[in-house]
Amino acid sequence: MAWQGHFLAFCCSTTVTDPCLDLPTPTTQNYFLACYAVSLIQGKTISGITVRSNTIKNYIHTACDLFPDRGLLSPHSAKTDFINIITCALQNYKNIHKCCNMITNKMTFWIKYIKPLQSSHPHHAIFNWIVLGQYTRF
Repeated sequence: MAWQGHFLAFCCSTTVTDPCLDLPTPTTQNYFLACYAVSLIQGKTISGITVRSNTIKNYIHTACDLFPDRGLLSPHSAKTDFINIITCALQNYKNIHKCCNMITNKMTFWIKYIKPLQSSHPHHAIFNWIVLGQYTRF
């Protein structure tokens, strides 16, 4: 399948050569697949464009099928389902009308450089979330 091949190519672009061997627990598999989901959200798909959230779920589902096919537990069996957190956040974000224009580059520049915050400041986490949303379309 093309989507499994795309996932394996993503693995090779990192230090993971065989996801079934290099990611021994469902938790590490789940976390790695959540990172893959973020990559897909950024438009690093087969066609090189951003796709709908259901298409991303299909990419992830197809990648998850690799693990049970080799006798391993499903990544969704992890205690914390990072994949679900990412895909639900994406689905919620996509339901906001004109969501891509909420925060501009100029706003993030102002927050980061004009109003520097210490990492312990509560607004620091909020700023990081805004940047994640702006640059990953999430």
